[in-house]
Amino acid sequence: MGEQDRGMASGLPDGMDLDGLDEILGVHVSLANVIILQHFNRSFADIGLTPKQTATLWLAAANPGIAQVDIARLFRMDRATMLGITNSLTDQDLLDRGPSIRSGRTVGLHITPAGAAKLAAAKAAVARHEAWVKSALTPAEVDQLFRLLIKLNRPREAELTDADSGSLELLG
Repeated sequence: MGEQDRGMASGLPDGMDLDGLDEILGVHVSLANVIILQHFNRSFADIGLTPKQTATLWLAAANPGIAQVDIARLFRMDRATMLGITNSLTDQDLLDRGPSIRSGRTVGLHITPAGAAKLAAAKAAVARHEAWVKSALTPAEVDQLFRLLIKLNRPREAELTDADSGSLELLG
C-alpha cells in the first residue's frame, strides 16, 4: 500500500518520499495517538486534568484503597511518574492517601468529595471525547479496533521486564 492508501499524504509536502515509513504500523499508531491526545487536551482544558490524572481518579473511585503501584503497572508508568501524578492530585485535594486494599504496609489512594466532583466532569468530557474518536469509524470498526489493540497489547505484557515498563507510557 502506498502513502495515499495509508492516509499519511494529507500532511506531506509535495514530492516527499516516505521511503517505506508509511509501511510501519507503529508510525500510524503513534500518529493516531497524537491526534487523540491533542483532542483530549483541548477537551480537558477547562477541567485541568491530564489523561493519567483522569485515569488515576477513575481507578481510585472504582477501587478505594488501590495502591499507586498497581495503577503504574497497568499503564506501564515508572514510580517517579506515578508519584508525581498522585502528589499533584493530593495537592489539589482530589485524592487522599490511606489504608490500602493490598495490605497494611501499602498506602492506598482514596478519592475525595472534590475528586469525585472533578471525576464526574471528567467522565462527561471523556464521553464526548470518545464519541469524537469513534466518529471516524463504524461501530463494527470500533469493535474490531478494540479487539486488535487488545491483541497487540496483551502478549507483550508477559515479555516486558520491570525495567522496560518504565519506558512505555500509554496515556501520554
